[in-house]
Amino acid sequence: MKFTNKTITTTKNNSLKTILTNMKPQIARGIELVVAQEEALSGNSVSEFSRECIELELIFDLCKSVVSYTKNSDRVKSFTSGVSIKGNYEMSGIIVRDGQEHNFYCEAIIADGMVNRRHIRYITKTSLPKESMEEANKIKTIIKKNNKITSIQNHIDTLTKYKNDAQEKYDEGMIVTREEWKATLINEDKWLNNNWESIVKENLHTERGWANEEEYLVWVNKANETSIEWEIDFIKSKLNTVSQLEKSIAKEMIKLEKARQL
Repeated sequence: MKFTNKTITTTKNNSLKTILTNMKPQIARGIELVVAQEEALSGNSVSEFSRECIELELIFDLCKSVVSYTKNSDRVKSFTSGVSIKGNYEMSGIIVRDGQEHNFYCEAIIADGMVNRRHIRYITKTSLPKESMEEANKIKTIIKKNNKITSIQNHIDTLTKYKNDAQEKYDEGMIVTREEWKATLINEDKWLNNNWESIVKENLHTERGWANEEEYLVWVNKANETSIEWEIDFIKSKLNTVSQLEKSIAKEMIKLEKARQL
């Protein structure tokens, strides 16, 4: 609840402070619901940073619902929270502005989507007119920063996977013997055999310039050895791939550090 507590401590908007304080149990529950959904979909544990991103998105929508109607100078006369007849968390109260009382009602609905992650929608009803979004925009700025960090980190993770895969293929490929490469090529039907009789029958040896079977077999053996060398060279090229990916990862790490410092 890092950002919820921080916003409660630092905000000058009394209405937001009161509502966030009342909503802490619901926000905590919302975080756990989203975490459970994402872990079920990915099969991986959600990191602490991802939890913070989830929390930010939850409280951004709530802050937007509150501060778009309230001012820092407003006074909260009364406020209660509970569960609506629909089973949703609801808050209601009276906010005083310039000596005049205004009703304020907000209902939190947990929503799922085919594309979007599980989230909370806030339905607000009040006699207060629309106001500034300054407080919510502060949180939106942090969300944009975290989204950028997440995007860069995801790219680094992808590049790292590619690098590890390339290194693994190199390590495994370099211990394969020439005989094993031959067996692989035979299995893949890429190994040339002695077809001299059929070549002579079709008179192909003349146009290829093979005077006899010995010359033909020299060509066959050379072609097969070249196929093995090609396989070995392809494996060796994985080291170049590893090197290039390491350079790309290093560049992304610089971007990540800059993004964190913004």
